[in-house]
Amino acid sequence: MTQSPIKKSSGMTMIEILVSMAIMLLLILVTVLLTNPAELQARGRDEKRLSDIAVLDRAINEYNLDNASYPDAVDTTRYSNALPLNNTGPYENPADGWIDINLTAYVTRLPTDPLNDNTYRYTYRHGAFGYELNAVLEEETDFMLNDGGNSNSFYELGNDLTIL
Repeated sequence: MTQSPIKKSSGMTMIEILVSMAIMLLLILVTVLLTNPAELQARGRDEKRLSDIAVLDRAINEYNLDNASYPDAVDTTRYSNALPLNNTGPYENPADGWIDINLTAYVTRLPTDPLNDNTYRYTYRHGAFGYELNAVLEEETDFMLNDGGNSNSFYELGNDLTIL
């Protein structure tokens, strides 16, 4: 019996490797285009903003119930990316944070915006009879349009949405 002269190949050819790589790259490209990671990250930051504003709203209301006044100085606007004079921070510290009053009895951490720059930051101000908290959202703009406030550029929360 004689053996056949046909050799069996034990590896892949260069063309097979290139075709496999092209298919994988195409699948990766389609996945990235369909999921849009930048949009997902922006939505995640917006969810954190909405949660943070709700926490701040609760803390301000609890402070008001206990002290018969709102935290911080009347008619003074506070921004989460700027510490008040004589506060040393850090920003998250509820005793020396961006709202100039000790809120440690109401929150363990004073929330700040995920980006916390001049565009994306939290804003707080109160008058004699009400307060307003603001945040700018990146993707969830329907919340800014339907919050009942006087500005479509901010998500507004509080009991007087005309202060800021």
